[in-house]
Amino acid sequence: MEIQVINYTPTPQRQKVYYPHLLTTWTAEYRSVFGDRSEKVALMTNLVKGGTGFATTPSTSKLEALPKEVLPAVLSLQDAEEEAYEMLRRYYMHKARSWKVPKFEHHSTVEIYVPYEYFVRPSRWLKKDRTYLHEPVSQYDDLLKKYPEIETFIEDVQKVQ
Repeated sequence: MEIQVINYTPTPQRQKVYYPHLLTTWTAEYRSVFGDRSEKVALMTNLVKGGTGFATTPSTSKLEALPKEVLPAVLSLQDAEEEAYEMLRRYYMHKARSWKVPKFEHHSTVEIYVPYEYFVRPSRWLKKDRTYLHEPVSQYDDLLKKYPEIETFIEDVQKVQ
């Protein structure tokens, strides 16, 4: 299965998991205290847990991934676009304090996958090994158990094997 992934350098001997997001780009036209303004905005929506935030458009590349490495999306693309639109509308009405109703023009929608790697690291003080999740984009390591949706996906995949 071919997916579009944020560029990263994979680490050998680590298992991979790809987390789905939706990148939408918009043009917002609104009136502020200083006059009419127009801004190009990119929003990233989490397709598993929901939630939208502002983002810079990342550099991506196409990648061939196994279905057991790709976390399935819970949110449909249409629901994610509606959530992004609602977040954008609320931001420009309440935070940017637009003096008239803002207008939004939708430009593009791209499904992007954020890469994660997981690995087992022996614990110093405990007698059991711990599984860690590594995000190559930010170089951040954290315990896998803090991310229950990824942990259950990995456990389900390992049960099938």
